Amino acid sequence: MSHHEVKLFTIFFALLLQTPSLMADDEMEMLLSLSLENLSQLRVTTVSRVSEDRDHAPGSVYVVTQQMIKKRGYRSLKDVLQIVPGFTVFHKDLQFVAGVRGLNSNDNEKITLLINGRESNGVYEADFLNGPINLDSLDRVEITVGPSSLFQQANTLAATINLITKRVEGVETVIAHGNDQPYGATVMAGKRWNEDRFVSASMTYEKKDGFDAWDEINRPILGQRGDITGKLEPSLFAHVEGNIDNWWGQIIVLESNNGAELNIESAGLNNDGSLEDKLYQFDLAHTYEWSPELTSKASFSIAYKQQDRLNKGGFPPDGGLELRNSQRDYKTEFGIEYSGFNDHFIQAGVQFAFEDNFDTFYTFNQEKKTLVDDDTHALGIYLSDKWQYNDKLQLVAGLRADDNTIIDQGVYWGGRFAAIYDVSDNWISKVMVNRAVRMPTPLSALNKEWGTNNTNPPAFANLSPTAQKPETLTTYEWQNIVYFKDTRVSATLYYQDLRDFLTWLAPHTNAGDYSGYGLELDIVHTFSKDLSMWLTASYVNSEFEPFFDLDPDPSVIGDEHIQVNSDGEIVGSPEVVINMGIDYQLNKQLNFNGQLRYFTRQTAYSLKKQDFEKIDNRVYLDAAMTYEDFLFDGVDLRLSGQNILNNRKKVATQWSKSEYEPRGATYLMTIFAEF
Repeated sequence: MSHHEVKLFTIFFALLLQTPSLMADDEMEMLLSLSLENLSQLRVTTVSRVSEDRDHAPGSVYVVTQQMIKKRGYRSLKDVLQIVPGFTVFHKDLQFVAGVRGLNSNDNEKITLLINGRESNGVYEADFLNGPINLDSLDRVEITVGPSSLFQQANTLAATINLITKRVEGVETVIAHGNDQPYGATVMAGKRWNEDRFVSASMTYEKKDGFDAWDEINRPILGQRGDITGKLEPSLFAHVEGNIDNWWGQIIVLESNNGAELNIESAGLNNDGSLEDKLYQFDLAHTYEWSPELTSKASFSIAYKQQDRLNKGGFPPDGGLELRNSQRDYKTEFGIEYSGFNDHFIQAGVQFAFEDNFDTFYTFNQEKKTLVDDDTHALGIYLSDKWQYNDKLQLVAGLRADDNTIIDQGVYWGGRFAAIYDVSDNWISKVMVNRAVRMPTPLSALNKEWGTNNTNPPAFANLSPTAQKPETLTTYEWQNIVYFKDTRVSATLYYQDLRDFLTWLAPHTNAGDYSGYGLELDIVHTFSKDLSMWLTASYVNSEFEPFFDLDPDPSVIGDEHIQVNSDGEIVGSPEVVINMGIDYQLNKQLNFNGQLRYFTRQTAYSLKKQDFEKIDNRVYLDAAMTYEDFLFDGVDLRLSGQNILNNRKKVATQWSKSEYEPRGATYLMTIFAEF
């Protein structure tokens, strides 16, 4: 850290030491957001679309609450996912990309982003880990590791992230500044008339600076630009949610700008390229209770999605590549919930989607060519039954069928089964089987220019055919949740099998099969009413079997975007990941959080050695201090620091033959105010 940063920390901690005396025990207990009682009572909606006890949900579900977000200083989704068992987050040139259970793909498309249960992925190469979604505007984040797609159309695979927005009463503001974030501002406002009538809105506008992640050996893909990794130009996220009796709706606006584009003139200093994502979405739902046993649910969604990889000055003059993807997405669904049979809860529904693919093109050598001009439609049907067999055993079974014109080869089947058994009052054991099908994107399967199955594809997209099949992921999980006197332990043992893995292999194609097993731990221990400790950990042993021979030239970075070592381990995937931290409520106003992140045995490719290697023992330390009612009631102050040890030792680039140096020590000062 610089002298200026150290001075800021010193001043802040000096102020914090001037605090009132300790509060009463009952007040302290109310502030302890991670108590075992609260953990055991967490309710989730992501897995089954209805509120259910997290411990008894038929999936591996992790919840990050608003209190955890605020007091631990999580700034964006990448920070949250880093501490979820099974997840890793690393860079791929400009963007952060998450791996799930060793499945490190070249984009985030294996993960589905939901906002209040509604699918909100971008049109291509989902980039939602670095902003501008401000976590302080959320009530909680629900993360399901593994397939959880029974109620989602065939575009959900390895994990699901559900952002539950905060329903604000009054006005709240959040303002932030740090050495890696020049500014970030969020305004929230809302009004509640009763339980069934409310409106809530939020808007975030923020900018983040990039950093130099690449030395000269690993820099070729970045050309002359060394400070654009992790950059976010002024970007916007806005959300409005409302409910009137049986009607619910939301509006989502997301405009994100990475500030550069690598594929225009090799990221030279003379180009004015940028990578921009846009999402404008409207969701409307109606719920009607026909009787105490029968409820109908109908919904409609329309979204405009666009991604630009363009040069603002026009077509690139020296043969650089530009790309645009545009889509209008319409979805509708009708479903029922029925509990008229003894001890059964039945859900059934039919879904229809229409994708209007237009204005999707690329330019190369001054020539503009249409990539996709076919519209697509999809039909999905699901049926689920939750059977409370007796006081201890609950059985959940579901079946799903999908038909999509992107891959016009008939119906594809998915489903789930879970046996959830209360071994005792403090021990829950779950056996779960899930199968998910994910269709390729129109750009991957309906591309008329790229791929060996098209006439005269460009040199950068002539290694393989376009995608011919959907991905199919099947997982088998055994999860045990045990409560001791002061400890909650969750342990998940799993095996997964992925067929017809989709990735960019010049161009996007079905590149291979993937399988593996692993163990995930989530432990929380309460030492006292004001102090708790948590630990998450994962171990993965997996193997990828590619369908194609890879380009043997190690000097070309990113041409294939598919790299495995001799053991079939994917580049960027660590075998062991451990996160641990403490949450300490010092007194009525002051909270401290410290967090240690560790991974080892990460598969990497060293351009210096011209060979694969293992990266061991990487450690990062984060910390946050929150002062509530700072100077005035309703005004809170937080100082958070990430990688405060300034560890910049090289790590593997996600899904590519290179290594990078992570961002160094950063700090962020955040002010919260309620009116």
